Amino acid sequence: MKKIYSFAIAAATVCFMASCGGNKSGNAAEGQEAEAAQTEVEGAEQPLADELLKEPKAFEAAAFTMTAPAGWLVEGNDEESVDLCVPCETGDCKSVRAWVSSSSLDESIETGSYDGFVEQEPVQINGVDYRVVKKDENKMTIYRTAVGEGNLGVFCQYCDINDADVKAILESIVLK
Repeated sequence: MKKIYSFAIAAATVCFMASCGGNKSGNAAEGQEAEAAQTEVEGAEQPLADELLKEPKAFEAAAFTMTAPAGWLVEGNDEESVDLCVPCETGDCKSVRAWVSSSSLDESIETGSYDGFVEQEPVQINGVDYRVVKKDENKMTIYRTAVGEGNLGVFCQYCDINDADVKAILESIVLK
């Protein structure tokens, strides 16, 4: 019975994670689970070409707008976040998730540093100052800026600001 239950959980995880390797929230435990599940996802059917954006498209959340580049897949868009990725078969798929948190900017940076993220030099993109933390272990860079009493976190996995698409995404963010 345990084998059947374990198989069912693994199958559900694969189905959930198959599109791009899952939701990259920056949480260390979630990141480890996503990495473990990603190894099972390899070889899973990738999204059809008609699901990829044919041209850049703007997406709105309550606190910001962001433009996704052509060739990217939109995993989700709601009042608090926009999730994008480039499907791949290797398990190291580029993904960008912009998400608004109610935590203060300082609190988010401090909490992130406990998860093994190291604060980098801040960057300014289109007049907006971002604090940057990076974790080489899971190839994630997080750009954070204050939004109201909370902050906007832009989680970039397997990519950074030196990637042309990621740079375009970061430059497209407009805070409301």
